[in-house]
Amino acid sequence: MASAEASNGDFGEFKTSLDGHLTTDHCSRLCVLLNVLPAQREDILSRKSPGLELLNFLTQKKTINEHDVTKLETSLRKLDLIRAADIVAAYQNSVDGGEIFPEDNETDEEDDDKDANRDDAHGPALSFTAFLLELGLKDKFPGRLSLEKLCHVKNPHMMKGNASVAELFWGKIGALDYRARSREFLKTCMLESKHELSVRDFVFAFLHCSDTFLRQDVLEKMSACQLAVPIILHGVKSVNSTFLKWSLRRIVKEWKRINFTAVEHHIVTVPIFSVSFLRIGSIKNFSKSTILNYLLGPLQGHHKFSYFVSKEEDSVRPKFSEGCVEGVWYLPTNSNGSEKLKWIIAIFNLRGDATAFPASTKFMCKASNHIAFIAKRNQDRLKSASTTIRSYTKIHKFIVIDDERQSAPKTPQKWVENCLYVRFLKIENLCEEICCTITKYRKKCPDTDLRSLESLGEYCEGIDLEDDDESFRKARSSLKKLLDLGNIADLAKYKETTFPLQSVWRDWVIIEKQPIKPSSESEKSVDLLLEEIKSKKVDKRKKQLECGLSKPMEHFRKELNETGNDVERFGYFVSYLQEELRRMEDENVRENLDNIVKLERSIEELDVCIKDKINAVDEDSEQSERDHEESDLRQRRQRFEKLRLKEAERSEKTWWSISFVN
Repeated sequence: MASAEASNGDFGEFKTSLDGHLTTDHCSRLCVLLNVLPAQREDILSRKSPGLELLNFLTQKKTINEHDVTKLETSLRKLDLIRAADIVAAYQNSVDGGEIFPEDNETDEEDDDKDANRDDAHGPALSFTAFLLELGLKDKFPGRLSLEKLCHVKNPHMMKGNASVAELFWGKIGALDYRARSREFLKTCMLESKHELSVRDFVFAFLHCSDTFLRQDVLEKMSACQLAVPIILHGVKSVNSTFLKWSLRRIVKEWKRINFTAVEHHIVTVPIFSVSFLRIGSIKNFSKSTILNYLLGPLQGHHKFSYFVSKEEDSVRPKFSEGCVEGVWYLPTNSNGSEKLKWIIAIFNLRGDATAFPASTKFMCKASNHIAFIAKRNQDRLKSASTTIRSYTKIHKFIVIDDERQSAPKTPQKWVENCLYVRFLKIENLCEEICCTITKYRKKCPDTDLRSLESLGEYCEGIDLEDDDESFRKARSSLKKLLDLGNIADLAKYKETTFPLQSVWRDWVIIEKQPIKPSSESEKSVDLLLEEIKSKKVDKRKKQLECGLSKPMEHFRKELNETGNDVERFGYFVSYLQEELRRMEDENVRENLDNIVKLERSIEELDVCIKDKINAVDEDSEQSERDHEESDLRQRRQRFEKLRLKEAERSEKTWWSISFVN
């Protein structure tokens, strides 16, 4: 942060503070840049405090004054005197907006009372039990609402008018209709309710009432609708806050690398650059979700969309869902040419005031590659919070918003060290600043610092892990025994030895699909040809019977018998098995993919060089020489492109050799 000495806005104290950061050499260079006459420069540099003498001289010449020191800041930045320039910027900010963190006229407690009154206007406050009763979910908490029950086929005529809000929500989200999470839809489902209910609280309650399989299904469909999904589900009543590692496992995303092929993965397994957004205290007429929705949508050249539910879309203040950490994945398409973010990025958003949820705040600080804290100008709240935050992480930024100012200041908003002082909120400008900052830190971040979502469980202090109970542990143990029975490192060979019947089945299918074409030279009739095909199929069936079961398949059958009626354990086992096989497929083709990525980067660099060569005007070189250099670059690019296509073909062949028995 900028120097505290400069933050009080006193011009004399400001000059004294800045003097301590200006050496004689700095002053000499400033004099030259600001056109100070040689005689005056010598006099200034000969004084005991040349910095203070220069500042007084500039004040006399009206180059700077107590209301405007922007020329001095510009000069300092030109000379790369960043620390001194930040102090000047902090002083200018304090002039434009009073104090940098002035005391609020209204305390946070008063803000909370206003919000509470807004809820009370819609009727008396509900407890969570009463809220569940209102939704018809009281007997389903916790985790008693199953996918099996919702999938039960019902007569639509009998169901008309009798469907519960949970059934209507699941039916709509199951149809991949993003409006299932809208306040308008909730109101149509709750016409007889006397209370105004928050849609954020409804989704929160539904997920708490869902068992793990239903929750996994709903989150997969919400993500497919591009809606934010909970990463940490805040606790309520006897249920602790939970990291939804299991429920997020089935989410698959597809995105494109710059100018090249699409990539598809289970998103929890992919190391991704992550950015967290948290709010400190209350901010009048401000919605963090509105900022994020604009950042991910219109700013990237996409249409307006509500990834996160904002205050404007859900006018009822949530009572229970605050404390949840929601996430959405920005997926570059590289198709419209206007995307400012070129990488896949995970955006995490904490609902509510970060100071009220220390466990979630600590998780986000430790798990993210970059963190942005948004706060109102409140000196005590921000200073006390920043001290705690610094003990968690060093890669954070503060966005301090003046929610009282009615008109834009003369000077634009700017970063001062790790703080952005927003003296007049304009969403487009703020999102531009945030986007530039994300781009800057993503470029600096090495791939080794990227983390997959499934690896973030180690940062859950005071937060339960969803897959940490006996059924999950038994399923993982059974899977380990199964995979230990073969050489899983070579997945193609493992599948061949584990599932020997499938290769025979493939041969059987080939025989079955053989066209019957009697030759004019052959004396065989159609009936005779059919008999030969039938005989070949019988031989293949005999070979299948002779094969028997492999050891892994024997273990698999044993596992089926042991699980018995334990549907949960069997479901976990099968899901883990599918995931592990998919992971091994990825690892088998990863070498090819790494080579492709390296070639793509080389092609990108050559494209930049070609573009620069086309746009450059070099008077010292002949046109023929420039044409020759450009031609050489294009030939190199063509060679790399051919190599990339070969690697892509090799990767596809490897994938098919692995997957033919799936």
